[in-house]
Amino acid sequence: MKKYVAHDKYVAFLRGINSGKNPTVKMEVLRKTFEDLGFENVRTILASGNVLFESSTYENTLEQKIEEVLPLAIGFQSEVIVRTIDDLHKLVLLNPFKATEITTHIRPYVTFIKGKPNKNFRFPSGGKGYTILGIFNGAVCSVADLSDAKTPSLMQLLDKEFGKGITTRSWNTVERILKAS
Repeated sequence: MKKYVAHDKYVAFLRGINSGKNPTVKMEVLRKTFEDLGFENVRTILASGNVLFESSTYENTLEQKIEEVLPLAIGFQSEVIVRTIDDLHKLVLLNPFKATEITTHIRPYVTFIKGKPNKNFRFPSGGKGYTILGIFNGAVCSVADLSDAKTPSLMQLLDKEFGKGITTRSWNTVERILKAS
């Protein structure tokens, strides 16, 4: 009798994919790389390094496994942060932006952190054109006012506070990933 192996659904958030700082990466290359690693039902969402996949591999080893092969496939080192689809569902249920009025200039962002986040950071915290609301389910949630400032100043602060083991997505991207899953 064939043994059934459960496959969990994951999303890998890859830092620096098609951000303008690194060589352009085709989504077919990412899909093939993940398939070659033995992952199933591989799909990319948008062209910014969001890869949906299924795996029976233990969750904590996925980031390392993917990071080891990516440089050969894409030509540069990319931080990889893996979350389960259940993790994203929990984040959406928390609704960290419920008190925020989203407009064409007010944009919500989610910064996924590799490892444990710094608990000493005070929330909410703000600067010119942005407010960091807090850490929700392992992700820093922030709001940027693009009429007053650009997101790079927010990104520089996040890099300084949390290190390079982070990657940021718009809230719309998170919702789109969940819908596609």
